[in-house]
Amino acid sequence: MVTSLVASQHDSVQVPAPWLALSEGWVGSAHAVSRQMLHWPFDALRDQYATAVRAGLIERSLIASSQFERKTAALEQALLGSYARQV
Repeated sequence: MVTSLVASQHDSVQVPAPWLALSEGWVGSAHAVSRQMLHWPFDALRDQYATAVRAGLIERSLIASSQFERKTAALEQALLGSYARQV
């Protein structure tokens, strides 16, 4: 928790500094949203594959599903680098 100068002068008094917490929270949430936006195309690709399997357009197979996921994860890693999700 971020505290103000008053709290550092008096050990027994904890006065929160909401303006600091708000700015830190906003930056953190903006970073989280931007990272999530980078993953949307890959999530959509996985969703489309699952929809095609459920519709019967693609054969239901654990091996094929594993290969698709492996290729999608490799593509995500190649395009996003350090921003790619780690499992």
